[in-house]
Amino acid sequence: MDESTTEKIIDWATVMNVCGYESLVETIIKSGLKDARQALKLLAKAIKAANSADVALYAHRLKGVGMTMGATGLSEKAYRLECAGDEKDIETAASLLGDVEDEFEKVTTFLSESDWIEAARQQQENRQTEQLETK
Repeated sequence: MDESTTEKIIDWATVMNVCGYESLVETIIKSGLKDARQALKLLAKAIKAANSADVALYAHRLKGVGMTMGATGLSEKAYRLECAGDEKDIETAASLLGDVEDEFEKVTTFLSESDWIEAARQQQENRQTEQLETK
């Protein structure tokens, strides 16, 4: 995987803040993927049923799972969906669901790569170097 051209899908610093130890990362990620899949299914059902309270609930769950996994893009998109649920705006929620599903697909694709940990770590190092160079 070419980490210099890869979009930041997993924020390594966030993952390490949550996990504390690199040995826990794969366990946390595996659990997070399972939880995210379930939340996405429940979100789709809630939107189909026009149940804004459940939309907000499951989007909030997905947002938290995303942050735990370091999938900041997924978390941010889930937050927008959560807000739509809070505002009882099912139409907006329905339009945002595709974006959330697309982002989840990016996350699962990234995590399916055998070298994803090294790629995420390298992206973090590259960002830190860039920040130092701009100071």
